[in-house]
Amino acid sequence: MLDWLIVGGGIHGTHLSLVLRSAGVPERALRVLDPWDEPLERWRELTERTGMTFLRSPGVHHVGLDPYDLFRFAGRRRAGSDEHFRGRYRRPSLAIFQAHAQALAREEGLDGLRVKGRALGLTRTRGGLRVETETGNLDARRVVLAPGSAPPDAPPPWIPVLEEAGVPVAHLFQKTLPLGPFRQAAFDLDRPVLVLGGGLTAVQLALRLGREGIPVILLARTPLRVHAFDSDPGWLGPKFLQGFWSEPSPEARRALIVNARNRGSVPEWIAGALRVAAERQEVRVEVGAVCRAQPKPGGGAVLTLEQQGDTVEVAGVLLATGWGGAPPLAPWLGETARELRLPLSPCGFPVPEPSLLWGGGIHLSGALAELEVGPAARNIIGARMAGERLRDFALHARLSPRLATPRRTPGDRLAG
Repeated sequence: MLDWLIVGGGIHGTHLSLVLRSAGVPERALRVLDPWDEPLERWRELTERTGMTFLRSPGVHHVGLDPYDLFRFAGRRRAGSDEHFRGRYRRPSLAIFQAHAQALAREEGLDGLRVKGRALGLTRTRGGLRVETETGNLDARRVVLAPGSAPPDAPPPWIPVLEEAGVPVAHLFQKTLPLGPFRQAAFDLDRPVLVLGGGLTAVQLALRLGREGIPVILLARTPLRVHAFDSDPGWLGPKFLQGFWSEPSPEARRALIVNARNRGSVPEWIAGALRVAAERQEVRVEVGAVCRAQPKPGGGAVLTLEQQGDTVEVAGVLLATGWGGAPPLAPWLGETARELRLPLSPCGFPVPEPSLLWGGGIHLSGALAELEVGPAARNIIGARMAGERLRDFALHARLSPRLATPRRTPGDRLAG
């Protein structure tokens, strides 16, 4: 039986595996369950797919343990700082971020911790927990649930009309996304590809297609919303979190999270790049919502926009509307909560202790921990915030294995 099993090998799972190793967990007692072949493989695929060049987050946010390790890593490569870091917050390039993560994985032997598979269920066993996968079961005394985000929301109701007619339609975050059919359709039909969405992912994708010479329309419901980060930096420390922790109600905490997030926003440097692309006619920007979609004989479709009644002709549609709002690991997460009598909030998300212990040896990170970590829980910094609590717990459990009492913070237990 393992001491620790981490479910998820993305940003959070990779960072937390390093955290547990630093807390003295031996390699033989730790594993990471992930459906991908390498650490951060899905992250690399999605970021490269969007055309991201620089991260939105500062250079001190990465998967390593020391906040300044990424800067030291870039320095060892003897590259100019402007090549790898930009702006007031020294945002790292995607290339240096990826290279640093891959170097850490090699140096720390993270490939040796991986078990390929997808978690399908979680049950209690004598002395621990059992995670069910499609390739067999894994037993561990403690399990850390650190999955990626939930699947995207359902597409707009006019999308199936186009799919049935054979018009190229895909979501950016589906498992595989061959862009070839969209390129071919755009050039064969002499019509642009429509990117649907107004947030960072959608804008970056539209910019990427424009750079590649593919005619593209970016359709957003509202004019561009510009914010430096996903949420105010005050949510990374006591400035806002003290009040958040002192709030005992899961519903009230959920409302604080929703109000704090700058959903569907882009930083100014991306907004500026979109303005330049629009001036160069590389990207056409439209504001509105589709009320009618009519496939055209021979391929493509005509979309009618609400209110203004304008129409746009497109060769295909790429959905870049972000992740859904449901908790990850549905539906078995809710089933596990009921079977093991673990607390869930009315929104369906777990209610963890301050240590991010949910109960029964189950720990949380990422979106599943946001009712304790706050609005930044899903981000790279959220992995680091979760890692601090997990390290404290693991060290305490190592010294006092029979107690393993969670560290207390303001609002040490949520009501309900």
